[in-house]
Amino acid sequence: MLRKFNRRLTKYLETKYPNWDVSIALRYLPVVSDLENNFKAGAAVLDVGSGEFGLATYTKGKFDITGTDIDFGRHREKNLKIVKASAEKLPFKDSSFDAVVSVDMMEHLPHHIRKKAVSEMIRVAKGRVYLSFPRGAISRRIDGVISRYYKFTHGAEFPFLREHVQMGLPATNDIESFIKYSFRENKKTGRVRKKGNTNSLVWFILLLLGFSEVKLFTSFYHKLLFTLPILKLAHFPPTYRIMYIVVLDSHD
Repeated sequence: MLRKFNRRLTKYLETKYPNWDVSIALRYLPVVSDLENNFKAGAAVLDVGSGEFGLATYTKGKFDITGTDIDFGRHREKNLKIVKASAEKLPFKDSSFDAVVSVDMMEHLPHHIRKKAVSEMIRVAKGRVYLSFPRGAISRRIDGVISRYYKFTHGAEFPFLREHVQMGLPATNDIESFIKYSFRENKKTGRVRKKGNTNSLVWFILLLLGFSEVKLFTSFYHKLLFTLPILKLAHFPPTYRIMYIVVLDSHD
């Protein structure tokens, strides 16, 4: 009886939230909410470092989304157009997208190209740029613990977390200086807002569950999609990541 009920719940979630992951949803849903509040349906959005799913998974086809990355998996999100490109050299014209999004991508870039990547995103954006990434001492400690936990449970390193350590998490002072540089470089003006994303303890617990090899824990992790209306409120400090919203001035 319980197994049958569990299968029904799983099937319901897979239908309602196809390809959703609760921790990834917490990264993207604040961006989706801001996009919906500031852009019309069908707006052109660039997702830098999207992988094969990314932002498009969580927008339900509301926007015209192009994803860039240096590598894509074999599966494809149906609402995503893909262009193979590196973040520091985007193959698009100036101001060709209403909005540009980068979520948990900056920490995977070598430090010496982050400045150019920020400049490129601001160059191709017309309305807003969203830069979201983990930062700070607490996030570094969480990455270290989770990396060791993943290696213990899976017998191998998790490559994304390894890159966090190798590349170093972005410093907010650096990102802010890169944004100012990008304004000058691209002859654009605008204002910057910043918001925390995902409480550090909540994030830590989610990864412990999600990276577990215990079926009971991973099943519970998937069922946490039911609690998204509550988890979406869990952006109180200290947060694992920060999101910069760069609002560009119109020069029409």
